[in-house]
Amino acid sequence: WRKSFENVSISAGKIITVWGKADILPVSDVISARDATKAFFAQPQEARLGQNTVRVDWFLPKQEIQLLFIPYPVNTRYTDRDHPYALLPGVEIHKASAYGREVEGGGQYTAYLGGGAISVFGGRFYNRDPLFRLRPDYSFEAVHAPYATTGISANFPLRGMLLKFDSAYQFKRLSQTATQLPNPQCPETCGTITMPYDAKGVDQVGFTLGLDYNTTEYGSFILEYSVAGPTQKDPQLLRDDPLHSYAFGYSKNFVRDTLSFNSFVVTFLKYSNILFRFNVTYKLTDVISAYVQYTGVFIASGDPDLRIFDKYDRFDLQLSYQFDLAK
Repeated sequence: WRKSFENVSISAGKIITVWGKADILPVSDVISARDATKAFFAQPQEARLGQNTVRVDWFLPKQEIQLLFIPYPVNTRYTDRDHPYALLPGVEIHKASAYGREVEGGGQYTAYLGGGAISVFGGRFYNRDPLFRLRPDYSFEAVHAPYATTGISANFPLRGMLLKFDSAYQFKRLSQTATQLPNPQCPETCGTITMPYDAKGVDQVGFTLGLDYNTTEYGSFILEYSVAGPTQKDPQLLRDDPLHSYAFGYSKNFVRDTLSFNSFVVTFLKYSNILFRFNVTYKLTDVISAYVQYTGVFIASGDPDLRIFDKYDRFDLQLSYQFDLAK
């Protein structure tokens, strides 16, 4: 439901709200939950899940104020046990209770100047992706807890390009701790394996720098670099080193916009771990379109926890028919 009153718009329902200026590596996007049941194969419009939101947008001359109220937060959708895209393969996860979740709220102020924009935001939200607590029966319990966050994002045009900056500081956001357990396949002879143990609140900070370049002849280019991690070292954490990621994207339309090509490459955890995707959409008619996508994963870091992703290469084909419900 949406209603406008001159320069104020009020919306209520399941709404996708994205903060920050980055397209591929947004450290400021803390509101949206994900659909992890599709791993990283989901199309961009499918990857984010809307939140049950009441939102107020107040438009002023070269300014905008956005206020959010989320009475019942939605967590990331995921799978467990033997599902091929399980977060913890082969392990049962006891999902968080559907009751007792705190309400969430936040706001963002944006100033538009010189063809660009600067935004300042803050709020209190739950961690959308689950963290895990080890139970006595060696199953895992999903853990979510609210935390406060604030940050600044900006974009500015420069010589036909768009410079982007995202930052976020999160107070006592949950982070995963780990423990060493015997290998169940050979508990006496093999070495120990690293397993999630509990969740611990730590201050975290993240930054993203990006560059967009759009041309009519050659298409659109996106280049982004992100670094995020806890503000101090903690040996209890599963990963207490800053996480550096690089991303490159390219897209272009052909044949009078009936054929569109999109691609991106992302590194994760280490520079040698690469996820790449190529997809093509062709509009056969005004209502029928075909979508083809290839996703590949290359793991070269030698990290045994990531070797399973080497098997995740996938090819997708989708045919779509757009119904005109207005008729």
